Amino acid sequence: MKSLSLESKKEPLWKRIYNELSSEVLQYQFGERFYTAEEICRKYRVSPITANRVLTEMERDGKVQKVKKKGTVVKNVRRKMDVKLVLPAGALLTKVLSNPRNMEIYSGITSCVEKLGINFAIVSEKYFSQFFAGDIKDVGFLILSELSPFMREHITKRQDIPIVLLNPATPEPSCVSIRVDRKKSTYLLVDYLISLGHRRIGFLNGQTISPWFLPRFEGYLQALEENGIPYDPNLVKETEVEITQEDEKKIDEMLSLSSPPTAIVTASDYRAINILNYCHRRGMKVPDDLSIAGDDNIHESSLTSPPLTTVERHLKKIGEKAIEYILFDNKEGFPMDIVITPELVIRQSTKERR
Repeated sequence: MKSLSLESKKEPLWKRIYNELSSEVLQYQFGERFYTAEEICRKYRVSPITANRVLTEMERDGKVQKVKKKGTVVKNVRRKMDVKLVLPAGALLTKVLSNPRNMEIYSGITSCVEKLGINFAIVSEKYFSQFFAGDIKDVGFLILSELSPFMREHITKRQDIPIVLLNPATPEPSCVSIRVDRKKSTYLLVDYLISLGHRRIGFLNGQTISPWFLPRFEGYLQALEENGIPYDPNLVKETEVEITQEDEKKIDEMLSLSSPPTAIVTASDYRAINILNYCHRRGMKVPDDLSIAGDDNIHESSLTSPPLTTVERHLKKIGEKAIEYILFDNKEGFPMDIVITPELVIRQSTKERR
C-alpha cells in the first residue's frame, strides 16, 4: 500500500491522492497512458468511488483525459521553462505596480512561479529584441502592455516562442491574449441596478473612442436595451483620467438634469470613490439619495462609507492562466483570445429604488 504523508490527513483521502498524482503526472509525456481506477484502488487500497473521484477531478482540471480504447491518458504536462515579464520601454517596475490592477496580475504570476520553482525575470521592452536574435529555447514571455510595432515585428517572426499579452484592450492575432470582459463588467452593474428598480442610470466612463472604454459603453447600452429602457445620451459623461475635479464637474451636469439619475455606474472604483466624496460634501446620502457602483474591486472599495458595490475582475487569474499557458506543451485547449468573466460584488452603496 502506498503511504501518504501524515501532515495531509486533514484533507479528504481523495484530495491527498489527487495531490500526489498531480505531481506524478508532470513526469509523463502528452498522450501517455495514466493510471486506471482499478490501478489507483490497488496502489492506495481505496474504494472505486474514491479512485473515480480522483480521476474525475484530474480530468476536470485538464491533467488527464479519457480516450476510447486507450483509457485515461495524460492531457497536459509541464515543461521546463524560464518566464520573462516584459515591461513597456522606460517603465519602472515600481511605477507599473503602483497601479493596483497591474499589481493583481503580477501577484498571480509570482504566486505560480514561486510555487512551481520557475526561473523568473523582469525585462524591459528595450532588451526584447536581444532574446529573439539568437536560438531561444525554453523561454516564454509575458507582456504587460500593448504591443508596440517594434515588438509585433519580432513576435510575428518567431511563432515558435510562447508569448502572452496580459489584459490588453483588444486581442492580438500574433499571440495569445488573456483579458477581462470589460463589456460584461458594466453590463452586470447596470442590469443589477435595473433589477433594483432604477430606470435613470448615469454612466461616468473614460473616452468612448478608446478601446479600453468602448466595451464598457457597449455593456451599458446592452443592459438598457435588454430591459426595454431607452438610451438618454445626457446620462453618459466622459473624463480622460480619474481626476476628482473632472469627475465632479460631470456629476454636476448629470444631477442638474430636470430628471436626474437615481443611480450612477462608473468605469472604475476610483471614479466611484470620487462621486462618494462629492455626495458626502453636499450632504447627499448614499444609497438613499443616489446609488453608486464602481468597477475594479480595488482594496479601497471595501473600506469606503458605505462600502462600494463593484465588479471583481479576477485579474489574478490572468497571471495564473498566463503561466499555465507558457508551461504546458499541449495548447489545444487554449484559444488565442482568453476572456476572464467578471463577477458582481454587492455592497451597501446601492439599494432598491422606492
